[in-house]
Amino acid sequence: MKADKTKEARKANTRFAKKTVIIFFIFMLVHQTDKLLIGPMQNPIMKTFNMTYTQWGLINTGALVVGSILYPIWGWLNDKYNRGKLLAFASLIWGTTAWISAIAPNFNFFLVTRSSTGIDDSSYPGMYSLISDLYSPKVRGKIYGILQLTQPIGYLMGMVLALVLAGIIGWRAIFYITGSLGVVLAIFIFFNVKDVPRGSGEDELQGIKIGQYKFNWKAVGSIFKKKSLIMVYLQGFFGVFPWNVITWQKTDSFTNNLWLAFPEDGDSDLLAPEIKLVLRRLSPRHTLSIDYPKGLCTNVFTSLGFHHFRTLIWMRCDL
Repeated sequence: MKADKTKEARKANTRFAKKTVIIFFIFMLVHQTDKLLIGPMQNPIMKTFNMTYTQWGLINTGALVVGSILYPIWGWLNDKYNRGKLLAFASLIWGTTAWISAIAPNFNFFLVTRSSTGIDDSSYPGMYSLISDLYSPKVRGKIYGILQLTQPIGYLMGMVLALVLAGIIGWRAIFYITGSLGVVLAIFIFFNVKDVPRGSGEDELQGIKIGQYKFNWKAVGSIFKKKSLIMVYLQGFFGVFPWNVITWQKTDSFTNNLWLAFPEDGDSDLLAPEIKLVLRRLSPRHTLSIDYPKGLCTNVFTSLGFHHFRTLIWMRCDL
């Protein structure tokens, strides 16, 4: 009889573990899609708020800074409190900030709301910690690998949503959709993901009653004294630079060629102030070329820092 109860308990634990992984996979997939949407939707968002590339960089940097600050805080909370409820809270924050981003009236408001997404971006440690207590070390790597699939799949889904739907329903509507999903998932996670005793996934601790332990700052400090761990941190820190440089290459979605049309008797008066206005609006990382009849307004172009690049043949045909 006791053996049957133990067997049934193990089956129940297995079902709960599989259910939890499925929930985590859905959460991470939708969350990664929302998180990576910002890249494919760069053009319409920049156009809406009339943003420069420097301002766009602040959007991405803000979320990274907030996430970097909150990673250890989320880790501390997950060591101390219910991990399922904390993940539900993170999902609620994600859904709320996505909704608020969709109604942003100006750049400053949008900067604050998108930076606040770093709060939920840094909530993953508790999820991985819970997985480690649900699965033994023999299969834990497979589960992590399955969950990591959500990042590339989420990026592809984000591109599809941005390219297919953004032009039809607008980027704000897409954030409404992902934000709503975040709130729905928060409710679902709250009632379906339960916490388990820490360490219960270790084979050596099976059948042993596990107590509750408090966070130990002294033990945390001793971790940073390990030379091998320091090397891992350094490799990870400097390893991200090449990938970030790639994302800052010029996009083909913007033209760097400017066509101007002025009245024949007013081009010399209008050319200089109009070009100065354009230069203030364009990113200095872009090279600007202007097609203009040779010999006209040469002094104006020279004073603005332009140099002759090539000669075009202009033709006229009277019909």
